[in-house]
Amino acid sequence: MNCLCCSGKMLRSINRNGLYWYCPDCRQTMPVSPSINRLLQQGELSPTQLINLDYIVQ
Repeated sequence: MNCLCCSGKMLRSINRNGLYWYCPDCRQTMPVSPSINRLLQQGELSPTQLINLDYIVQ
């Protein structure tokens, strides 16, 4: 996924608030789908399963 601000390559990241995209070039963060974060918080989805979610989040 490319950054909407600078077109740099986005990195998928996770913290206690959920999943988000981060651009190291312009240091901006972008949220992802609230449904993905809800699944993480409810424990129905583990962070290790996120590797296979590229087609969902992009």
